[in-house]
Amino acid sequence: MKNFVITVVAAAFAALCPELRSENIISGQIEGLTSKDKIYAAVFDKKGLPQAVDSTNVDDKGRFTLKTRLADTEALIVALPAQDKLAMGKNAFRGRLFSIFLEGDGNVYNMKVSGGKTVITGGIYNVKAFSKIKYLTENKAPFEDIERAREDFFRANPYKYAYSAYVLKHMVQDGKMNVREGTDAYENLDSRIKLSPYGQEVFRILNFIRISSVGAKAPDFTLADKDKHDITLSDYRGKYVILVFWGSWCGASRAANPVLAQFYKEHNGKGFEMISLAAREQSEQAWMEAIKKDCLTWPQINTTSQVFDEDQVEITDAYNINYYPQCVLIDPKGIIIARGTVKDVLEKAGEIIK
Repeated sequence: MKNFVITVVAAAFAALCPELRSENIISGQIEGLTSKDKIYAAVFDKKGLPQAVDSTNVDDKGRFTLKTRLADTEALIVALPAQDKLAMGKNAFRGRLFSIFLEGDGNVYNMKVSGGKTVITGGIYNVKAFSKIKYLTENKAPFEDIERAREDFFRANPYKYAYSAYVLKHMVQDGKMNVREGTDAYENLDSRIKLSPYGQEVFRILNFIRISSVGAKAPDFTLADKDKHDITLSDYRGKYVILVFWGSWCGASRAANPVLAQFYKEHNGKGFEMISLAAREQSEQAWMEAIKKDCLTWPQINTTSQVFDEDQVEITDAYNINYYPQCVLIDPKGIIIARGTVKDVLEKAGEIIK
């Protein structure tokens, strides 16, 4: 078995032109690799999957130098055999992964990975609060402890680091901050961090929360259902509509489907309609089989490969869906009047029926 040891130095360089972002040169050595292998830089997409964006070759001693535009973001160094060709933009879960966090402000990192442990010095990795996060993560501490450590990091370093924006994103998305608090925190971020991928993500999430909160007009959409017929939300004006965001892969969603089916059976045609929107489906067949097995007789939409506006926004983003199953109740005028768990939304619907 190969013994993998990696030493990486990442340095940020000023852009050559005003319109270009700063660049990082990531150089290092991975013992056990040869010129037959290849190094990729990857970032996480909106679905949490690492996607390859840059690549370079390795010499006979496993040394490499990777020039990348990646900055101010979480990144992965992916080591793969050269014959295992990985096209840019493809899922990079294959291969040996080494995680780093880039800050495009001139910080320098020295990273050494050995036996699954990571020793990092320089830049953000000298911050005590970050060291605690790394220690808890490597020692597989309870998620709640890691989450608290991240929040402590943000409180101690709220505006300086791209990692701060990363934590802010999750605090806003998970409801640890309301829209006003999140907006205030975003406005105080360093201008460089606002332009970082996570800074832009915070801005995007705050905007989606505003337009999908209770009291807001529900974002309209036209999406194809399982029979390839277009379903347009605004066509349901004059009726109450329950949007059900779920996944055939999600145990909680499958457990909730019989409850939803019973509600639909009792109240469909009495001023209530229902539309299910599946997300993150890996298999069209598995989704269709779940619909049949769970007896879901109302409109079914697989949103996985569909966008609903010219900006290529996914419907789950527009409605700020961050867990499954999740329901949104819309009144006859197209206004969101409730959102949350299946239980909470059906209880609200029950109050209306009474």
